Amino acid sequence: SIIDIALVNPAIGFAITASQDVLQSEDSGKTWKSLPMNFNNPVRLCVVGDAVFLIEAAGRCFRRNSAGEWVLQGTAPASKVSSLSFSSSQIGVLTDRDSLLLRTTDAGATWNPVAVGSGSPVSVVSTYQNIGVLFCEDNGVFTSSDHGATWDSVATKDPGTVWPKGLLAVDDTRYLVYGQFGKNRL
Repeated sequence: SIIDIALVNPAIGFAITASQDVLQSEDSGKTWKSLPMNFNNPVRLCVVGDAVFLIEAAGRCFRRNSAGEWVLQGTAPASKVSSLSFSSSQIGVLTDRDSLLLRTTDAGATWNPVAVGSGSPVSVVSTYQNIGVLFCEDNGVFTSSDHGATWDSVATKDPGTVWPKGLLAVDDTRYLVYGQFGKNRL
């Protein structure tokens, strides 16, 4: 089964399987080929523009170069990466299941902790342009309008425990969050 998927354009996409294979399609998903890389527990993919990033659970961050090779950018000080999002080819954020929120401004070469008001970061769902949405363990929702450098709490109705899977931008001010309800973690 697929645990993450990212599309570069309508024809080219990448996927990570539960068996830790990284797949690529160049024909709009009709066929998929396994990439001959020895990743160690790849967990998330992210595409921004023509930049494709992949991160392993232990924090090793790779970027695909123009020759199609995956190049190690750096290692985040994380042990259980749960989400990854880049808002530009240089700026990205990730969450770790140990309640870390980390940010890079150099394409994943270095990662620094970011403070969030209250709550333990669970998942950064999207950084659409420069906008970010962060979900915390206590159901807190935070947004960022500066590529994840700072985060502000958002007043929300309490829907119960939500484990977000993704966010779709409806337009520049409205977003649709989808995920799992209940007590199951991502």
